[in-house]
Amino acid sequence: MTEASVERRGIAGMPDQPAIEKWLQIQNWLREEAKKEWLRQHELEYVCSTGKTVTAIFGGALRSNAPGVVSFRGVDSAGRTLHGKYEYEDAQATEPEFVGAARCDAIEGEATAPRDCTKIASDENAQTEDRVAALREWMTTDLQFASEFILNELGKSDLPEDWRHTLVFAAENAHFVTSDQQREACSRLRELARGLRHGRKAGTEHVVWSAMRRFASLLPPEEVGSLLEFLDREGSVDTRMVALQCVARLFEGAPPADTASVEPLANRVAELAEKFLDPDVFSSGENSGIARWAVVALAALGSPRLKYGLEHVKSLDKSWFSARVSQELRGLLNGWRDAGVSESDATVRLVQESLRTIE
Repeated sequence: MTEASVERRGIAGMPDQPAIEKWLQIQNWLREEAKKEWLRQHELEYVCSTGKTVTAIFGGALRSNAPGVVSFRGVDSAGRTLHGKYEYEDAQATEPEFVGAARCDAIEGEATAPRDCTKIASDENAQTEDRVAALREWMTTDLQFASEFILNELGKSDLPEDWRHTLVFAAENAHFVTSDQQREACSRLRELARGLRHGRKAGTEHVVWSAMRRFASLLPPEEVGSLLEFLDREGSVDTRMVALQCVARLFEGAPPADTASVEPLANRVAELAEKFLDPDVFSSGENSGIARWAVVALAALGSPRLKYGLEHVKSLDKSWFSARVSQELRGLLNGWRDAGVSESDATVRLVQESLRTIE
């Protein structure tokens, strides 16, 4: 996967995660894995027009009140509370662009002088919550320079824990422009994931998983072996399921050019598939998640052991699980087709033929 496939375009306002989830529901994209992934890789834009001035909203709540329309309540860059409606474009478009302006119905409060978010975020003596808010605002107004700041901060070894965790989460939305920045971000996030997986503090697992997702998104496919160490249960944080997801997503654009080169990784994935598809081990929840993503990763890697894994899926006689596996594999095939991968490709044929086992 190239960096171009994971970077964001045209960000003017960055809603929080609940807002993104709501937007997903509004546009009914939950049933289409390819579009879900597109949304995970892009930030949604919503702006407010007050007269002739367009102002980014840095936080707020979205609510659907009609097809194609969202009501919002948020705060603008001048510190005013805004109420209004946002009309969004057709969600079914091939390359949707979430741009345009909302109609502001009401403004509450007086405008205040904009604060220097770059200065606050950079101030090591400022309260962490103030730095977090400032960094979030900075990313909505100047993503490129905020991303450079995030990268530089991640290179420091003496960061306060809460601030370091904030930087890791922010890195998932950062835009690392140059190949040098991408390599550096990949290396630093990988090292953080390695070290933090041994942490026992509540919530550490989410930081580790975030670091893994971002560093894996910056890996060239030929370096997928870097994920092998995260397929072992080492430390307090279980990284196996996220590592399997990262393997699968790394090859969403195309199967490996040389399946022999990924065989050591495929062997470990096959071990996990066999273990977690065992009827004595299989259970709903995390175990079924590891089993499902192990099968999908085998498909993404073009491993002939995929057929064996799908035979185990069928023997479990769990229709809900078979349906989930089938859905993921169909999504993988659709992604390859959309990317122009030939139907005669050996890995494509392998996945198509193996799917017949459970369909």
